[in-house]
Amino acid sequence: MKEHDLIADFIPIGSEEDERKIRDMNKKAEEESSDKGVDITKKRKAGSRMKRMSKRQKTDVDLEEEEKLKTFLKI
Repeated sequence: MKEHDLIADFIPIGSEEDERKIRDMNKKAEEESSDKGVDITKKRKAGSRMKRMSKRQKTDVDLEEEEKLKTFLKI
């Protein structure tokens, strides 16, 4: 862009046109963010973690802890 074009596009901060552009940008951003849906991403993360946890192999420590709990509950 040439310097002349930049000067022609200049809008003083706080002017009515500047405020209008800011409102339009905020409205557009709000619409885009409402389309994505935050709940969907949270559900996906939780689901994948649950899947990973259920698929992982039990270690010796897990098995020992399980036995201790069983004996404790029998008492």
